[in-house]
Amino acid sequence: MTVPFDPAVFDHFRVSSATSPSAVAESMRVRFEVYCHELGYEQAKAFPDCAEFDRFDAHAWHSLVWHSASGLVAGSVRFIMPCSGTSETLPIFEHISPADCGRFCADHAQIGEVSRLAVRPRFRRHGQPPPEVMACADQGLIAQWQEDRLWFGQIGGLLAYAAVAMFEHSDCDAFVILSRSALVKRLHQLGIALRPLGPEIDHRGRRGIYAFDRHDLNAMPTQTRLLLDRISLGLDHAVATPVA
Repeated sequence: MTVPFDPAVFDHFRVSSATSPSAVAESMRVRFEVYCHELGYEQAKAFPDCAEFDRFDAHAWHSLVWHSASGLVAGSVRFIMPCSGTSETLPIFEHISPADCGRFCADHAQIGEVSRLAVRPRFRRHGQPPPEVMACADQGLIAQWQEDRLWFGQIGGLLAYAAVAMFEHSDCDAFVILSRSALVKRLHQLGIALRPLGPEIDHRGRRGIYAFDRHDLNAMPTQTRLLLDRISLGLDHAVATPVA
């Protein structure tokens, strides 16, 4: 399989884990910008500090993609850990039942969930430099931003690899994700082959239930494995205290 992902993207962006409250707050601000302000999936007025969060963040890992030249966060993704010994469940099971996943849930004792994958609008292909960059007296930074726009399309891939790296670092047997089919196809192109578990449901549009386990991890193409290893080097995960 050809993985259309250029490792030169690491010259422009870096991936890190969010293990401090301030880093988690950065993640939540990205989520607010995308899920509240842009998409309207969550009520902005519920988050006066402009940082979107929910109860699942108390047992989640977060990863960030940073733009190296400006030091700004470009995107965020989280991996929700299972809460053993509690009545808490994964958010996906608010929309489906474990029975909808068939034998998959029965055969995997520890299941996590990937969610809140978000790229800031300013870091998409047609995104304009933010005020903090335009106000900078360093014309070189503005020029670098314009050059780096050619790499903005790779940010989603970096976040996807970060999600898989978090899974690999965890004790989970597998993870599930509720996703549009277009994203699943893109991940497959990147060497991340998700498996459908059930029919699509109507949740913020048509979305399918997909899964990825340790067998899928071990079956990754060599090029994908090398990229994943490079990202894993920058991750040092722990559950940080969420910012409420």
